[in-house]
Amino acid sequence: MDYLLAMILGVVQGITEFLPISSSGHLLVLHEVFDFTTDSSLAFDISLHIGTLVTIVLYFTKDIIHYARTQPQLMVRALVSTLPAGLIGLFFGDQLDQWFRSSWVVVVMAVLMAIVFLLVERYAKPTSGEGQFNWQQALAMGLAQAVALIPGTSRSGITMAAGMSFGLNRVDAAKFSFIMVIPLLLGLTAKQGLDLVAQPPSTHELGLMLVGAVTAAVVGSFVIRFLLGFFKTATLRPFAYYRFGLAVVVSLMLLL
Repeated sequence: MDYLLAMILGVVQGITEFLPISSSGHLLVLHEVFDFTTDSSLAFDISLHIGTLVTIVLYFTKDIIHYARTQPQLMVRALVSTLPAGLIGLFFGDQLDQWFRSSWVVVVMAVLMAIVFLLVERYAKPTSGEGQFNWQQALAMGLAQAVALIPGTSRSGITMAAGMSFGLNRVDAAKFSFIMVIPLLLGLTAKQGLDLVAQPPSTHELGLMLVGAVTAAVVGSFVIRFLLGFFKTATLRPFAYYRFGLAVVVSLMLLL
């Protein structure tokens, strides 16, 4: 049964990491619903992020190589944009996890971000051409990515909203949102790897982490392709409405 639940959580991660509805929020709530805990529950969730990291790297390899050859300054901006979240996560990650790892936090952030999505869609006007990513946009998306350390925020959602607020179109905002998370997840993976060396998980836990990561990678590869096509014609509004619904459902679960 544990392996089935690991697959379910992998599916959820593969979907929610890319859709702007918060993977951390969904995972936190599902851990509580299924009472699915191990001695390394946080490490398990990070293994799911590693699975989607593999998907991002494979999907955007051509884009990364293209930008590195033709617009190296763009890649520098993407790298610098990861610093706020990276530094905060490095020095305050444990405290943030202690303060904000709550289903009620997920409810609050689901509502707040839904409102942000609706405001951005109402007022943001794209001005950047394809492949543009200036310092102002990089800084805005970098600071937004730091806020996404709070469960329920959605890293992809808040960084997209920030990029759109500063002139990016939806597709470019989504693309750069995924590219800029690569260094952050690599750093998180390295840190977690050191922690696992200090406190190795059991063989059973390693098996669960592997199953979850592979599932997340496979599902994520389909979702990321769908999402980039979706944003060519659609908006963030459906995800805002979903987040309102999620807040209601989770609130009822907590109160009943």
